[in-house]
Amino acid sequence: LYSALPRSLSAVTFLVPLGLLVAPADDRDKEEKEKATATAAASSKKKGLTAAAAATPAPFSVRLAGWMTLVFVLLYSFLAHKELRFIMYAVPLFNLSAASATVWLLQVPGRCDPSLRPWLMRLLRLAIAGITTACMLTTLGFLLAARLNYPGGHALLRLQRQHMPAPALLTAAASNGQEASYAHYYDPSHTHTPPSTSSHIHVHIAVAAAQTGVSRFLEVHPAMRVSKAEEWTADIQPEDFEWLVTGPDGPEKHWNTHAPEFSEPGFVGIQVQPRFPFLVFKTDPQIHVLRRRVPHPDAPGSGHEE
Repeated sequence: LYSALPRSLSAVTFLVPLGLLVAPADDRDKEEKEKATATAAASSKKKGLTAAAAATPAPFSVRLAGWMTLVFVLLYSFLAHKELRFIMYAVPLFNLSAASATVWLLQVPGRCDPSLRPWLMRLLRLAIAGITTACMLTTLGFLLAARLNYPGGHALLRLQRQHMPAPALLTAAASNGQEASYAHYYDPSHTHTPPSTSSHIHVHIAVAAAQTGVSRFLEVHPAMRVSKAEEWTADIQPEDFEWLVTGPDGPEKHWNTHAPEFSEPGFVGIQVQPRFPFLVFKTDPQIHVLRRRVPHPDAPGSGHEE
């Protein structure tokens, strides 16, 4: 109520409490009300409802929906583990309460002194326009910041696009009767030891990368084989992988076996500065991609080839 929801609702937060307390008046004239009632009755008759049920449409209380949503959020607040996705369903209903409050505010000048109505109406419209603009700007800001929240996914895509042979090369090699080997297309001028002669490219995804955007939908390279093992065992060692997609401690932890190739920045906060643009996103390298550099038993020239 004091953190996640206000950030989601943005400036609309100021209208939600008012929407829970007031309801806009039905300012339609008598003729419009009778026409609406007759239309609802005809529609209900087609559906086979009784005359009593078709007499008037069932009223929907926006305030009731708002209070029920508030109770829903309060109950979830007692959970030890809290996430915004648990109460995301409350945001549209709170927006409905804010819309109800907006309609009520625009009806206020009609109950005031006639000499104040024009000025009060302008003031209210300006305030509502300001709230709408603030919501649009904060939504745009959150969208730009969210783009920086997935360094793991960006790192995996960059690895496949820039540091792996194009799938067309492997396909052409196979069609020409050549071995579709990753090492065949390895840059000999690179200081690292070429990977194994296998046609598969083995990549290990650390927990930090898996939590920041890596998914099976991004594993598009046909030669890539991914492991997300969380612990090293006798059967799974860092040396078995050509590439490691690790967290901030990866380069230091695997310095003896893998060398840093590139890193991807991630969002850490917002910085205010006196010149335009006045708000900038602060980022730090959060995901590091490491390339194997020690001789591997299956690597060419390692002395262990059969």
